[in-house]
Formats: sequence, C-alpha cells, structure tokens
Amino acid sequence: MKSVNISLRTTQQVDDICETTELTAKGTYLCTPNKRIVTFTESTEEGMVTTLLTLTKKDTPVVTMVRKGTTENRMTIQQGVCHQGPYQMGPYTITLGVTGLCVSHNLTETGGSLFMQYALTMNGQDASKNTIELSIK
Repeated sequence: MKSVNISLRTTQQVDDICETTELTAKGTYLCTPNKRIVTFTESTEEGMVTTLLTLTKKDTPVVTMVRKGTTENRMTIQQGVCHQGPYQMGPYTITLGVTGLCVSHNLTETGGSLFMQYALTMNGQDASKNTIELSIK
C-alpha cells in the first residue's frame, strides 16, 4: 500500500439538472494482480471515508464503493448488471438499484484512472445517472 494523490470528479444528473463536484485528496493505493484498492477521505466534516475496490475480471471490472462515516453504505458497479440492496440516507434506509452503464480503468502499479457511469433507482423509481472519474498519481 502506498500514499497517492487522488483527483475525483463526479457528475449527478437528476431529470434535466446536472451537478458536478471535484475533489483532490491524499489517499492510499494497493495494486495486486486481481484487485486495486483506493482509499481516501471524501468529507472531513462528516468523517466520510471512501474505499473503491476494483476486481479485475477478464474484460469486465467490478467496482465496490464502500463509504464509512456518519453513515455506512456499499454499492457495486458492474457494466450491464443491476445490483440491488439497502442504502442508508440519514435516518432512512431505501432499496437502491445500481445499474452499471460503463466501467473501465487503466490502473497499474504506478496509478492510472478509473471511469464509471451508472444509473440509480430508489425503491424501483429512476433516480439519477452518475459519472465518476478518478485519477491516481
């Protein structure tokens, strides 16, 4: 595991409204033949720590995004697959569906980038389309 600089750009589109957030942070990175693990603090106010675990399968990477802090959540993003499960939003828990639209990366031992697009449904209703672009140096 080594210390790295992380650049993150997220975009969320709800109906016709699009919101983009950018973040730079220090984090840690581990690269093994079958997985890549990136951990960084997303929000110091809420103590939110995000870990992205990319499992490298032949042609289709699977990303598990785990957030820990005031709330703890896990989402799995896999191109062409919808993963459903509980998701905590403040005092409420909803059923969240995560459909991977595109997942690709060029993560190597020295860093690289990860790109994900996915659609969210909440309790069976379309909620948003999201993009995450992550760069590790």
